Amino acid sequence: MNVLYISDLASNAKLDAIKERTGTNPGYAIQKFSKLLLKGLLSNSINAQVLSVPPVVSSYGKRIIRFKPEEENGIHYQYIPFINISVLKNICVFIYVLLYLIKWSCRNKSKKIIICDVLKISSCLSVLFASWLTGIKCVGLVTDMPGMTGMKEILYKDMNALRKLHFNLLAHFDAYIYISEESNKYINTKNHPYIVMEAIVDDEMLKYPNLSKRETSDILYAGGLSELYGIGTLCKAFMKLPYEKARLILYGDGPFVDELKELTQKDPRIEYRGLVANSEVVRAEVEATLLVNPRFTQAVYTHFSFPSKNYEYMASGTPIITTKLAAMPKDYYSYIYTFDEETVDGYYRTLNNTLQLGKDELESKGRAAKDFILNTKNYRIQGQRIVSFISTIIK
Repeated sequence: MNVLYISDLASNAKLDAIKERTGTNPGYAIQKFSKLLLKGLLSNSINAQVLSVPPVVSSYGKRIIRFKPEEENGIHYQYIPFINISVLKNICVFIYVLLYLIKWSCRNKSKKIIICDVLKISSCLSVLFASWLTGIKCVGLVTDMPGMTGMKEILYKDMNALRKLHFNLLAHFDAYIYISEESNKYINTKNHPYIVMEAIVDDEMLKYPNLSKRETSDILYAGGLSELYGIGTLCKAFMKLPYEKARLILYGDGPFVDELKELTQKDPRIEYRGLVANSEVVRAEVEATLLVNPRFTQAVYTHFSFPSKNYEYMASGTPIITTKLAAMPKDYYSYIYTFDEETVDGYYRTLNNTLQLGKDELESKGRAAKDFILNTKNYRIQGQRIVSFISTIIK
């Protein structure tokens, strides 16, 4: 079976070059998810390749974006050239994807299918048009709802014309792969086949031993730094803790960075380590005492996305404290601790109570979470699920 995966996926080398040139996060979290999905397909003997709109922003400094094809870790990347101006970029992507798909369809006579990240309207439009012309089945990968930052606008029918078109397009995919069951209610209006795979992890995490923790009580967060994600509330809660050897370590980037740097001056136990390679973050997660995700749950978008940091945390073997996010299935709760009240005092009480648990209790919780996530959501198992699913679509 031949699978063409259409997204903004890029090689690790390319991502690092984009980050170095722009100083921005090229989407490491979703990039990691997509690479594991492809790794899962390849591990199940699927011939998969990537057609990519490289994640280049306007600050990249070049008007014409053209990257050579490359291969990394068994994945072949074909990059779409475009003019780096919003409207022209979409036109370039639409034309290139359409022509590429027609050629790809003629070249591959055996069973074939397209998996398309649905977040870019130009890709969706060209994929669906090419599917109509060639008869190739197309599966929409829904990692977030389109226009996630405007979920209120989407759900209360105040969409502009372009967003309405985007949502109308989503209903025409032949099948769907979701992160959250809730997304299906809004996208799959024609009742097409779908599966939900809220997490996908790398079983290479098994090579990281369950390390003895440091003498300090290291509480770690890695991800977007915004008060919308509860970072300010977390910091204020931590500052109330009386433990001299406790540290709050934060990785990432976002609008809260300037305020965070000020807090590090007020409380030297708070450390901001910036935006670094995922491998460095994973190592720090393994060594930490607790991993936290203080994301507030009242935001509508939390119903549609399962944060990758939660399952990366679980795979580390370090216990996790998270809010009760709507997209997180209830069977995860046995393996995690939760913030039950989303206030400074509520976060403080949970942090304080958890730190007072014995070392054996914490390490047992972390090991149980690691065993659960690696044995049920590793890329081989999830890849096998996807292969079985798409086989029913093109039979």
